[in-house]
Amino acid sequence: MDRHLVELKARVTSGEEVRRRLESAGAVLERTIRQKDVYFENVVGRLKHRAEVPGQNQLVYYQRPNVKSTKESRIRLESIPPGDNLLTHLSNTLGVQTVVEKTRRVYRWKDTQVHIDLVDGLGEFLEFEHEVMDPAEVGSWHERLMEMFLELGGSRDDLIEGSYSDMLGATR
Repeated sequence: MDRHLVELKARVTSGEEVRRRLESAGAVLERTIRQKDVYFENVVGRLKHRAEVPGQNQLVYYQRPNVKSTKESRIRLESIPPGDNLLTHLSNTLGVQTVVEKTRRVYRWKDTQVHIDLVDGLGEFLEFEHEVMDPAEVGSWHERLMEMFLELGGSRDDLIEGSYSDMLGATR
C-alpha cells in the first residue's frame, strides 16, 4: 500500500504533559503499542522491518527529506505473514544499519494521527502524521500540522530533522 504523508517530529521534555494537553484538546487515544524497527543498509530512502506488539509485522520503505520542519513522506507498506523469514533474509543480504525500539501511544486529533513516542536510548518525542489524499492539499497540511504543534505548546527549536535511526546512529 502506497501512502503520501505530511509529518512533523519533535523532541519533548514530558510526554505526560503532552498527553494532558492532547486529551484536553479532544484527542482520543486509539492504542498503545511496542515497536521494533530494524533498519537495513539502503542506498535510496529508508527500508525497515517493523514488528508491533500487539499488531503485525510490516516491511516499510519510505523517502523523506531530513528537514527541521514539516516534511512530506512517500511510504510503501507491505504486511508480512506470521512466521515469515524476511527479517533474517534482509539482515543477511543487506546488513542491519540500526535497531529502534519504542513504546508508541497513538492518538487521533483533528483528522491527524499523533504519536507520543518513548524511544529506547533517546527519550520522548511527539510526531504528527497526516495522510494526504489530494496533492493540492499538501501545502495547507504543512501549515496545519505546524499550527497543531504550536497549539500544544511546542517550540520550533524542538523540531528534529531526521529519523530515530539517524539519531541512534549518531549516538554510537
